[in-house]
Amino acid sequence: MTTKMTKGTATNIKNTYTHTAFGAIGSGGIGKVYSNTESSSCSNKQSCYSHFEDSYAAIVVYYTTVVKSVISYSGGSFTVNVDEL
Repeated sequence: MTTKMTKGTATNIKNTYTHTAFGAIGSGGIGKVYSNTESSSCSNKQSCYSHFEDSYAAIVVYYTTVVKSVISYSGGSFTVNVDEL
């Protein structure tokens, strides 16, 4: 993912990726089979590229993926959440 400022420069951009999967556990059970959070930051830049990748083996019935960027600048900070992948 790339977070990019169209104007100005951020003091810090932090991209975060969280993936959680639920699936078959044991004989007939359902539970969390995988969870991972990764993040990367860039300082004093106009854009920040991050590559996040997961690899796991499971019978998954439901999963969630949350991607967000926290952009800090001299006046404060704000969060951008990605709704659809």
